[in-house]
Amino acid sequence: PPPPGGGGGGEGEEGKGKEGQGVPYCEREQVGDDEVFMLNIRDNPSNAFGWMLGRRVLFSVGERFKKRFAAISVIVYLNSLFMVLMMNLLLYLKHEHHVDVMTTLLVLIGYNALPIVIAILQAMSLAELSPMHRGLLMREQLSVECELSMMLGKDNGVKTPRYRMLKRAAAMLRSSGEYMSYNEEHSNPTTVLGVQANSAAAILTALSTLLGGVSMALQAVTDNATNGWAYNEMGVYVNSGEVGGPPPIDKLGEG
Repeated sequence: PPPPGGGGGGEGEEGKGKEGQGVPYCEREQVGDDEVFMLNIRDNPSNAFGWMLGRRVLFSVGERFKKRFAAISVIVYLNSLFMVLMMNLLLYLKHEHHVDVMTTLLVLIGYNALPIVIAILQAMSLAELSPMHRGLLMREQLSVECELSMMLGKDNGVKTPRYRMLKRAAAMLRSSGEYMSYNEEHSNPTTVLGVQANSAAAILTALSTLLGGVSMALQAVTDNATNGWAYNEMGVYVNSGEVGGPPPIDKLGEG
């Protein structure tokens, strides 16, 4: 539809009338089985600003869900840390426990770490949208700049109304790209558990504490095994006696 104040008839010739008057806001294009709408930025430079406002609206709508999921991720992460702490306490303090307890703790730690990994992967996909959209703006800006240089060559340097309109479109595209880069990549990047989701290394960074706790538990199992601590036939973690050391407790009364 024509913008407010613009005529729907023959007032839409290029370079005539006010900016955007009689020019459609967007154009329909068929891409495969989908019908997409392309904003007309060349003939209506203010559409670039409208596009940025649309991104901000969608960002504000998704911000509430993002914060809610971030709170859930923190709760799950703290729960995993508590289980890692319990596992290390059982091993380092050498408390007798059943093997099913240790197995349950390991399964719950892995189960709680899975949503965090999924959240980081989804955040990485979301973070990739900003540079991709900025690349689209830069490509359109380059196309407009090329058209401007060709117009100057054809018109002997005369700045026609079409030239001034394209000049404003290039300025709007440049400003939109700079704002997107600052706001979405530097000022307010996508993070999970305080880790910027910009690469696969963010998974190891977010789960480093859990991985470190599990490795400490494995170290405790190895150290305790040298002192005779192991799971017996009943699956209970007990001290079966050191090599060359005192006899086990169940054999003290014999002899």
